[in-house]
Amino acid sequence: MPRPSHTQNAPQGRRRRRLGVVRTSTRWHLMVLLVAVGCLIRLQRFQSQGIRKDKEGRSRRGTTMKKSPFRVLCATSPRQRQWGSYKARCLNFKSWLNVSSCANLVEMSTEEIPSLYEGIQYDATMYVKSIPPEQANLGTVFVDVVDGWGIRSSNTPASFKVIVQNPMHGQDLFPNHTYHVIEHMYSSYTLDATRDDPEVIPDVISKNILQVGIICSGCAIPARSGDDINVNITFINEAEEGSIDKWFVKYMEGWTEERMNSVIADPNYGFGKLYHEIFQRFDVLVVSPKKWPTKLSYGSVQRITNQMRSGTPVLVENQGRAFSHFLDEYNYPCAFGGNSKHQTFEQALQQMKDASYRKDCQNRGLRIAADFSPRAIGMKTLRAMGFEGQC
Repeated sequence: MPRPSHTQNAPQGRRRRRLGVVRTSTRWHLMVLLVAVGCLIRLQRFQSQGIRKDKEGRSRRGTTMKKSPFRVLCATSPRQRQWGSYKARCLNFKSWLNVSSCANLVEMSTEEIPSLYEGIQYDATMYVKSIPPEQANLGTVFVDVVDGWGIRSSNTPASFKVIVQNPMHGQDLFPNHTYHVIEHMYSSYTLDATRDDPEVIPDVISKNILQVGIICSGCAIPARSGDDINVNITFINEAEEGSIDKWFVKYMEGWTEERMNSVIADPNYGFGKLYHEIFQRFDVLVVSPKKWPTKLSYGSVQRITNQMRSGTPVLVENQGRAFSHFLDEYNYPCAFGGNSKHQTFEQALQQMKDASYRKDCQNRGLRIAADFSPRAIGMKTLRAMGFEGQC
């Protein structure tokens, strides 16, 4: 048989080469497909992972959660972490949250602001008495002005919202920002803060001589005409007396240092219980505003609500826009001074000698204080931040 010629073998060789190209191409496409499938599986696994938070509210990858909590950061500058404003706005807020029915729905951190590289994302941030940096991981940012009078619309980023103590503060100083009026919750003690009604409500009885208390720091006794209205006024100026443990026993007959210290050491009571005890020592409490121009217009009414919560009838001096707005908003009649619609200080004290009038002031005060409870202010804060859960 004659051997095939070169020319006869040529078509068969080309078919083999084409077949080799096809096989190589098929293997290449198969490899690409397998890599793509592997990437898709890894992506699905990553997306199915939830976020696990540690006890400080920091995030880490972890097990899948059915629903992520609403994440809040309440912070301030390092210099102001020791100030009372940070305690009132952040630490007290967190204390209420931890024992409330919102605890499983809201996760709150009071740590410092995390960097962008830590992988921590918040839904909302409340920054007290300072302006934080603009960072995407802080969520919606609220500057809680309190009495940070240097904070103005001109030095606050337009994307930030502000929290103020009354509407005048927002209208006057932050006309270009969204503002929320969120007052201070009343300052009390642990056992009282977890109750709807006060632990103790003092009796209101008829008395020939009223014991009137004025307890504040840096304020003064209201001016009097000198008329004898048969009341004893005790003025405790904390700016001179110091912290309550320095002067409490001096004004509380029957108390000893040992008894006072046992109350301070009790986690259910502490210093807040001492204030309630001193408030309830009196038949009437008088609250006047501090006379600084900014506080007269934009200051807190917390001293009023603190004393109302004790159950002792409270007389409020109608001076300054902040106190005047409060009295008008709640239509609270137990007030004096300011303008013709309110009585003088002596007239108010004379009215207070009527036990039924004092009882009415007591009841009104307790109802008003309920609007400033930890729960009321806590929920008001969460709603402003965008939390829509039910708790």
